[in-house]
Amino acid sequence: MGVNMLRFGLWLQNEEHLPYAAVITGQHNGHAERFVQRERMHGLYMGFIHKPEAFDAFLAKHQLRAEQVAFFFDDAIDLSVADRCGFRVLMRHPAGQAFVERVIARGSADVVTAFSGGLNGLREATDALLHIMGRYGETIDRRAAYSADYQRYLAERQVVVPEIVRAQR
Repeated sequence: MGVNMLRFGLWLQNEEHLPYAAVITGQHNGHAERFVQRERMHGLYMGFIHKPEAFDAFLAKHQLRAEQVAFFFDDAIDLSVADRCGFRVLMRHPAGQAFVERVIARGSADVVTAFSGGLNGLREATDALLHIMGRYGETIDRRAAYSADYQRYLAERQVVVPEIVRAQR
């Protein structure tokens, strides 16, 4: 729900234009594929050991600049993309305190979650971004009311057909 709420908040902020969303993963990941399909994201880039290749393809496809992107990440493989993005969220993981300290020292994260992805860190991160945008209450209230604008957003989101891109190895 957090990803959906963030996309809805961005849709409201951007004059009812659906924000582009994708997942980039270094593995061929069935869970990521199901998530992207369920959330009707624009893309899934799987098996990219060097993530900038996938990121650059995503940017080009949607005519975006890296600084327009919010990037959620959790490990060293992600830093070459995180360093280019306009807003970076490091998803903490229990064994990774040294990594968190290094990322902070590099200046590679704008927000660091208290929880990992498996412990609702993604929801924590999406809520934080909605707060920063000043849209948390409005977004939650409009969703709770199943407002006409939420229904328009949802209809627009539901027609997205995710593009699945698999890295050639």
